Amino acid sequence: MSYKKTFLTIGFFSIVIFVFYLLTKRDNEDSYDFIRNQKFWGKIDTVIFEENGRMQPTAILMNSRGKILIENNMYKEFKKGDTLFKEKGSFEYHLIKNGDTITFYQQSGNEDIK
Repeated sequence: MSYKKTFLTIGFFSIVIFVFYLLTKRDNEDSYDFIRNQKFWGKIDTVIFEENGRMQPTAILMNSRGKILIENNMYKEFKKGDTLFKEKGSFEYHLIKNGDTITFYQQSGNEDIK
């Protein structure tokens, strides 16, 4: 293979990887904006695993019109009747359990987003 062909091949794959990175980065930013703009409060009715191919943990609140997708292992602490709330503009989830407040943070990979 000539030097020119090798250079073009490397350049092509570099551009493909860069474009993929830009598209993925935008998806993550959109997800973060969606999560940041959520606000909810309510008593936990049930925790289910959505059968959407990923078995996403989902909390259903008694006074909520929708479902709350849970992106980390905090759902393991949930019990029926506990209170879960999140303020708009924050990545903090607050769980009130037996009078104590436990704060969880949204996660990306294995790291908290604060």
